[in-house]
Amino acid sequence: MLVVMGRLLLLALVILAVYLLWRAFGPGSNERYGSITQNQQRPAIKGPDDDEEFLWNIEKNRFKERRAREEAGPSADLAGPPASTRPPRAWGRGGRAR
Repeated sequence: MLVVMGRLLLLALVILAVYLLWRAFGPGSNERYGSITQNQQRPAIKGPDDDEEFLWNIEKNRFKERRAREEAGPSADLAGPPASTRPPRAWGRGGRAR
């Protein structure tokens, strides 16, 4: 009697394993769980800081400004960065607004 119960339990476990494997890897599992090989779309641009081209243009413009200051000579370096990159006057030495 105990041998029959053991075989029934083993059969139930095998059926459960087959069912779970079928659900995990069977037809339609890509739609349920997503696919690893699925082509992922480029994330939508929500703001200027997400746009790689925008960030590249900012970096390129900063490089051009720096190059123009270097070509202008050492007297231009003493003037400091352009006004657009300076912190507001309310900022103290600690870098925090007062």
